[in-house]
Amino acid sequence: MSEEEREKTQQGLWAKLEKRAKEAQAQQPAQDLWTTLRERLDFSKFKPKGVSTVEISKQQFRGEERFILHNTKTDTYLQLDPRGFFLWNLMDGRHSITDLAIAYLNKYGSPPFEQLSSLLTQLKSNGFLEEKTPDLYGLIWNRFGAKSFRSQLVRMWKKVSQAQISIDADRYFDWIYRHGGWLFFSPPAMILFIILSVVGVPLFIWEFIGGDYPLFQTAGSYGLGILTLILLNMVITFIHEHGHGLTVKFYGRKIISGGIMLYWGNPCMFVDTTDMWLGTRKQRIAVSWAGPYAGLIIGSVCAVLIALFPSSAMAPLLFQAAFLGMLNVLMNMNPLLEWDGYYILVNYLEIPGLRAKSFEFIKGPLWQKLSRREKFNREEKIFTAFGIMAAIWAVVAILLLVELWHSNFQMMFNLLWSNWMGKVILTLIGLIILIPLVGSMSVKIWSGVRDAWNAIRKRKQC
Repeated sequence: MSEEEREKTQQGLWAKLEKRAKEAQAQQPAQDLWTTLRERLDFSKFKPKGVSTVEISKQQFRGEERFILHNTKTDTYLQLDPRGFFLWNLMDGRHSITDLAIAYLNKYGSPPFEQLSSLLTQLKSNGFLEEKTPDLYGLIWNRFGAKSFRSQLVRMWKKVSQAQISIDADRYFDWIYRHGGWLFFSPPAMILFIILSVVGVPLFIWEFIGGDYPLFQTAGSYGLGILTLILLNMVITFIHEHGHGLTVKFYGRKIISGGIMLYWGNPCMFVDTTDMWLGTRKQRIAVSWAGPYAGLIIGSVCAVLIALFPSSAMAPLLFQAAFLGMLNVLMNMNPLLEWDGYYILVNYLEIPGLRAKSFEFIKGPLWQKLSRREKFNREEKIFTAFGIMAAIWAVVAILLLVELWHSNFQMMFNLLWSNWMGKVILTLIGLIILIPLVGSMSVKIWSGVRDAWNAIRKRKQC
């Protein structure tokens, strides 16, 4: 475009703006062009409006009121305190940001600038506000940034390492619950499960100590033993997730999604139970406990059957299933890992994001308080205890894996590698599990190193 054409285009643009301004001035004579532009760009006159597809649940967290917002259209959730909920109720498209600030100041006696800014960001990012203007930065990214080679590599890796196959889980579990699943929650069934657990756990311990049945072998083969354990573990995980899903339906809530996904490169099943945030604390704990409890029932039933039929050809297979069922309980109930036990603890303590907050506290504030000899409040004591135990557990887990390798897995690996079938099995395990796992860990480590380096550079610039 020539300089002359560019000038004509700019003149045409300003001519249109002046025409619009004159039209507005005919209705409001006191306004000129620049007043009109300032009003259009003035954030204080922005009138946020919440979407109409919102379900609200009032909860109690450590004796304080909290409000859970659920966008039923996008299945997103947000927790607000009473002050945030007060601002949310004013976001009806008629009140400007200035109106919100004045109303908040009159009610609470202080300006809401930081809280209002944070609240608007959270509401927008989670789809709780009606969009009146296009996302300019998103359009620019889709047009230019998303086409870069680096961005394409990131998207490709996410597809490989975090892919998932989802189903209409809510409809699926609703059908199962209505066609017999409700029986698992009947009083006779609950009593039976308690009896099985009380009897099955000591029986399994006795059978495990006895060592009469091989854990890693099937028909005398380590290769078949590993395949059997993998298949049995898939079945137990399948039942574990059904425990979560059916309990959600028992409390009349919705399952957001479910299916199969890659977690750190490893295939696993999942059920999204986020909708339980609209339930009570006891209900959320019950949903988290239902998965490990299903594993406990499986292990107990298998242990009882072994005790009744110790010489059966199925006894070794039942022992493997019992072991995996009990292991499922122990692993998932460990509160130091972000599994069911962790979420039970989070709901019991009513501290969302406990793990992240604990690590953040240990990195800096803990040592500052110790150096100043300041007293710790309730949350700070919990952060300290949880963070230290999580760090100790990480070290113990590594040492335990090394010990298991030397005591059991190394011998098993050597025996498997001595024949062609074993080599095929180990190679497949490596390709399917270890490579994606190492890749995912490498990406996490690289991201951490890059963020740390960027932070150092910013400090030097300052």
